[in-house]
Amino acid sequence: FTFDFDLDVDTINYYNYSNLHYLYTRSFYKKKYPISKKIDSILNVQKVEFKKDWLTYNLYSKTLLALTMNRFGDKAFAKKILTNLKETAARNEDNGMYWIENTNGYYWYQSSIETQAMLIETFAEIENDNKIVEELKVWLIKNKQINKWSTTKATTEAVYALLLKG
Repeated sequence: FTFDFDLDVDTINYYNYSNLHYLYTRSFYKKKYPISKKIDSILNVQKVEFKKDWLTYNLYSKTLLALTMNRFGDKAFAKKILTNLKETAARNEDNGMYWIENTNGYYWYQSSIETQAMLIETFAEIENDNKIVEELKVWLIKNKQINKWSTTKATTEAVYALLLKG
């Protein structure tokens, strides 16, 4: 059994965000289901394409890319993304660490709660920095106090992120 069977080499759109989600999902199963040589060469091309345009990605996609690249062994690039994220973050005592651009949108990947939860997971896994993780959690909790976590998916992601570390 392999997860690589439905990947058609001729129809891959290297700029498609679904490819990033494929890599993210695939990162969970690298040991149990090793990547074939054919798919590995495709993934390497895909990683190069993502690295070329990553500054144009939205906050959620940058976070997903950092986590994915770290899991695929490109730790230096993942740290580069985290450095950018830290430089663009807002910080204050009341709200912790957050991004002004992290607002809800129409699409499923534009959930501020899920994005913040993904940021917590990413910083916890890559940097293992308790201070930053706790600052990120402050915003999540403050958001719950002031607003609501509008979907069950957002709620489960938030709870997972809060229980992940610390």
